[in-house]
Amino acid sequence: MRNRVLFGSIVIGLLAAGWCGAAGPGRIHYQGRLFNQITGEPIIGAVPFTFRLVTTPEDLGDVLWTEAHDSGAYPSREDVLVENGFYEVELGKYVPLPLDAIASATAIYLEIQVLNDEPMRPRQRILAVPYALESQMLGGKEASDFAEAAELIAHASEASAHHIKTTDASEITSGVFSDGRLPNTIARKSDLDPLEAHVDDFDNPHQVTLEQAGAVTPHDVLLGAKGFLNHAAIDAHILGQVASSTTPLYDHTCPEDMVQVGYSCIDKEAFRDTGQSTPLQANWFTAAVKCAERGKRLCRYSEWYVGCANSGDLGVSEIGSNEEWVDQWAAEGTEQHLRPVSVGLGSCSFIRRANLGAMARFRCCR
Repeated sequence: MRNRVLFGSIVIGLLAAGWCGAAGPGRIHYQGRLFNQITGEPIIGAVPFTFRLVTTPEDLGDVLWTEAHDSGAYPSREDVLVENGFYEVELGKYVPLPLDAIASATAIYLEIQVLNDEPMRPRQRILAVPYALESQMLGGKEASDFAEAAELIAHASEASAHHIKTTDASEITSGVFSDGRLPNTIARKSDLDPLEAHVDDFDNPHQVTLEQAGAVTPHDVLLGAKGFLNHAAIDAHILGQVASSTTPLYDHTCPEDMVQVGYSCIDKEAFRDTGQSTPLQANWFTAAVKCAERGKRLCRYSEWYVGCANSGDLGVSEIGSNEEWVDQWAAEGTEQHLRPVSVGLGSCSFIRRANLGAMARFRCCR
């Protein structure tokens, strides 16, 4: 089986707790696409994968970790489910990640192997997401700014005077605390004695007689006066069904210039400025602003791909032949920074990491 990965996830980041070595999931979430190298068709079905973490982008270097998602070799494990070429996995699900080795390494690369094929190239460098980087600083503080848990436990166990809850065995066995042990914010019984008569009084808010309760308007009468929806009407409202002629419902349909893709709407045509006949060419940032001005946003790649792959049935035009911006960013090779992603140059499967100043068409979703 000849396969290749066209596009990995936009950001591959260790979960913050796992990166720092604290208690937490300690896994890496990874997404990618898998195609047949000969036909170019997206793979569909359960496929055995092997993932490795290594220290160099080439063949040489230390292998820090290996995990096989292969039910044939390991009956207790599962193959990776690939749907129309898309797949996603949690690395560290079967073999714990070597967090100490990862934290001390200067660079980490992910190597992917499908079945018994040669491992794919190039390897992908793993970059920490911003929150994982912040977690290493513990909210802006160094680890040395915090006390060790063992020190706190030992400190709390000291029978020192400033621990107001600390007492000795004689006080515990007698059931009596000296008044000096209690802070002034705690009321004494002598302070509460004048309140007993108030609590027994039926004319105070603490107690209500049956006669007083009978004078209150029942809740169902109050609701009937104000108007309310029963459960059937609420369910119909959520499902977009007509419950009655007086029940306002949410409109789930798309505007005339858009068509539904899943739970979203996508523009039928590429974006044009008002009064213009040709699609607008703009950089990624201008495209995002233009969509926002119309109460929309740039399409996610998954939304754009559904519109492109089903353009004939959905009535989506001008898609799949020219580059268009989508709401995604990705790193190129071993780069340390992200680039905006453009798609659709001659194919629904075309994906490119473009320069910041590049110009392309776009369409909006909502």
